[in-house]
Amino acid sequence: MKLLLTKLVLVAATLTSVAAPVKANQLNDIVEVVLLPGWRMEDGHHMAGLQINLAPGWKTYWRQPGDSGISPFFDFSESKNVGKVNVLFPTPKVTWVDNFRTISYSQTVIFPLLVQPDVRNPITLKGQVQIGVCQEICIPVSLKVKAQLPISSTKDIAILAAIQAQPKKMDVPVFCKFDPIEGGMYLRLSLPAPPSGITDATIELANASLWVSTPKITLKDDKLIVEASVLTSTGSFVSVTRSAVTTTLFGQKKSFSYTGCQGS
Repeated sequence: MKLLLTKLVLVAATLTSVAAPVKANQLNDIVEVVLLPGWRMEDGHHMAGLQINLAPGWKTYWRQPGDSGISPFFDFSESKNVGKVNVLFPTPKVTWVDNFRTISYSQTVIFPLLVQPDVRNPITLKGQVQIGVCQEICIPVSLKVKAQLPISSTKDIAILAAIQAQPKKMDVPVFCKFDPIEGGMYLRLSLPAPPSGITDATIELANASLWVSTPKITLKDDKLIVEASVLTSTGSFVSVTRSAVTTTLFGQKKSFSYTGCQGS
């Protein structure tokens, strides 16, 4: 447990060296953001895309950045005729440096945006996006985006490719067990073993205040066991919404996503 607490302190120390937030137009040579208008779907929803182009050597992060980094934040509450926006995440790259894991994107990444309008009227997508761009240091970047989304059925192949690049959603039972430990809980997940080549995993919980350690992966018989420590602010056992536990497995060729778990 001491190792996990030490690691948490080191991560916090790393993040304190992050530069002050800047606007995207101050970093034109590092990051470019393009809102792809996309197309109107048959069910009335709209599929758009947020494209981020990065200079060589720079990266931005997946929704779970790893041992350090900055998770992206999306706020489209200022939009017109928009009930909800779901941000989709293509599979990132997992890298290890000095025993620290980073889950990120480089060069160009497109986040598909599934927009649910209130009514079948024109949609104005407006909001704020906050991301971290990192090389030697990490810079929090604040972006403002706005566009009227056209009523068009012509699909954007770049957005389609990003949708296809998401981890494959698996509809199989996942069993979980939480045990109390010093500082929080120990989580053990058991799921049917996917194809070989799995190298990394992440566990995401609905409660963002809970810190989840880098999971340990082992293969036992025909099951894949994913284990991690969950540190809580109180240092004690807390209730976890099992239906919202998201497990992602990263492989050499494919990645897989599992939502929810059952058990004790």
